[in-house]
Amino acid sequence: MQINYKNSLFVFLVLALVPRCLSAQPCTSIGKDGQEISITQNGSSTSYTGLAFELQLSSEGMVKFEVLLPKYLFKYTNQYRQEHGLPQLTWVKAYEQAAFNQCNYLLTESDRQNLYVLGHGQDNPSNKYFSGSRASLRAAYYSGKQEYCGENCLYTWLKKEEFDEQNIESVVAKLAYQMVFEQWHNSPGHRENMLKPSYKTLGCAGTIRSKITKDRFLDCDGKVQDYNHSDSWLMLYAAQVFGME
Repeated sequence: MQINYKNSLFVFLVLALVPRCLSAQPCTSIGKDGQEISITQNGSSTSYTGLAFELQLSSEGMVKFEVLLPKYLFKYTNQYRQEHGLPQLTWVKAYEQAAFNQCNYLLTESDRQNLYVLGHGQDNPSNKYFSGSRASLRAAYYSGKQEYCGENCLYTWLKKEEFDEQNIESVVAKLAYQMVFEQWHNSPGHRENMLKPSYKTLGCAGTIRSKITKDRFLDCDGKVQDYNHSDSWLMLYAAQVFGME
């Protein structure tokens, strides 16, 4: 089975495996990773499956990626400001921590809900990365002081073959450039944050993990059905936190 990830990411895929007969009786089952899946039985045959995602452990290349990405996001954001005649921003470690926290929160929520989650809020206190419902609260959590701040967040994904662990720095540099000069640049709110004259400080971070898709579910008899495995792909969250002092 071929899956076009670009067009079908984060859609619970439903595929007909056998024709539905008039005598078939539908039933509903809960997928192993939490999603609800409708199944039609015709005798002993199962007619539908659902797509499940499984998060994989970080590789050495992914760890290095997360170390390099903040440096390039910082570099290109200051380059962007310089091109617009604005003063350079100063790095703040607490803001890097707040940005990294938000990336990990979004990643784990996406994994828990088995779908794509992106936003500036945190609304699940049970998530181990929960540190505040707003960006300013998360920044204060790490900096120890209340202050106004702005936040940029971004989600993107990579094919496995695009993640060249032997040339990881070139992969990071290319992606970071695209984030600053294309994705965030083309979004008015994100562009405003990068070019806000009153901002003086910045912290950046990113989280990247591999996921693999499987056609897996519990059938109407409660048995786990596990079909073909696809190649893994990589999901990436990046964030910036800006401050005025």
